[in-house]
Amino acid sequence: MSTSATLLENYFHLFIPGSSNAAETLFLLHGTGGDEYSLLDIAKMLMPQANILSVRGNVLEGTYNRFFQRYADGTFNQADLKRQTQALKNFIITAAKHYQLNQTKICAIGYSNGANITANLLLTSPQTITTAILFRPTLPAKPAISPNLQTTKVLIVSGTNDQLVQPELATELSTLLKNAEANVKLVWREAGHQLDYQDIDIAHQWLTETVL
Repeated sequence: MSTSATLLENYFHLFIPGSSNAAETLFLLHGTGGDEYSLLDIAKMLMPQANILSVRGNVLEGTYNRFFQRYADGTFNQADLKRQTQALKNFIITAAKHYQLNQTKICAIGYSNGANITANLLLTSPQTITTAILFRPTLPAKPAISPNLQTTKVLIVSGTNDQLVQPELATELSTLLKNAEANVKLVWREAGHQLDYQDIDIAHQWLTETVL
């Protein structure tokens, strides 16, 4: 097991092989201020036998790691979001080849900022990732063209008391994905922005019913 981050396609990341011949890979994308270690415990609870590919955002906001830039008022830098989404797509393709992973068996698990760039990847680069769990996402940007997401499965877990995400934007993200024919489940919890064990239970049940 590797516990030291290595660099690939300009991303520091961890790759932890799963059990023998594991087909599934959990691709972890942390929230603002996190790193490649932040979601490891959650991944092991969700699917202990899976490979783990965990990436560190390569944009700094002060000392905080992020996956794309935002302005001082909290709005997203759309040009950088586009650039960083393409960079993340390139990383996934390269990492799948490098670690000999089945790209169709990669499930992205994103939290907050990590969920937002994953959502943008789904909407702008279909088939790069076809399974995703998005914890506390917002709608990062509306795609110019609706993608074809017929083979894509997405779980969104949002909090009714989340002060960082407008509920209507999480709902609009779900609607956009559904209109693109993705299989989407949106779960609302009486919770804030932070994750807890109930989030993990919801995700574990969804993975068991939908992926395994």
